[in-house]
Amino acid sequence: MTPSPKHPAVMLLLAVGISASPAVAATPTIEPAGVEPGTRTDAAPPERLSWYGYQTFSADATAIALLFVAAEKEWDPGAVGGVGLYLLGAPTVHAVHRRPGAVVGSLALRIFLPFLGSALGAASADCRVQVVNDENCDFGGKVMGFVFGAAAAVVIDSAAIAWERKAPGGVERPATRAASSPTASLSLAPVPIRDGAGLLFSGRF
Repeated sequence: MTPSPKHPAVMLLLAVGISASPAVAATPTIEPAGVEPGTRTDAAPPERLSWYGYQTFSADATAIALLFVAAEKEWDPGAVGGVGLYLLGAPTVHAVHRRPGAVVGSLALRIFLPFLGSALGAASADCRVQVVNDENCDFGGKVMGFVFGAAAAVVIDSAAIAWERKAPGGVERPATRAASSPTASLSLAPVPIRDGAGLLFSGRF
């Protein structure tokens, strides 16, 4: 059989068909009911804030109880344990929640605020009138300021620092088939052409 001069059209159809199938490429995307076109349904669920301040406050309440018992019973080991629990209890809770920044902030508050309160208490003491055997007239102010500073550190730590971000439990991200597992297809169909017939290969890659 003598090849017809029109047979090069078969090669042209083959080249065009392999590139992409127009009918498949133009298939519209059907959105689920209640979802506007163009709205992504595979977005990650928003994170939420979770409070665990009751854990830090529990550690501080235990420390305060130890200090009261130690002061009442003149129990030095109890006093040392209460101070240590006050300084390290809440930072340890933050460390368990994997928040190193909160660990540093909590420890800084517990060291800085009591001494700041003590300095403010000493500055507010009225020592203009000298009293016999009362050279340290600002001692009461220092103690009260120290106590108020420690209490402020406990409150700020529990109310403002003890928060963490968590993803909503039980929510799964829907996967998109086209994005996760791309598919490829190849089809073969007869195509009538002038002075004969040809085969059209069409594919989607």
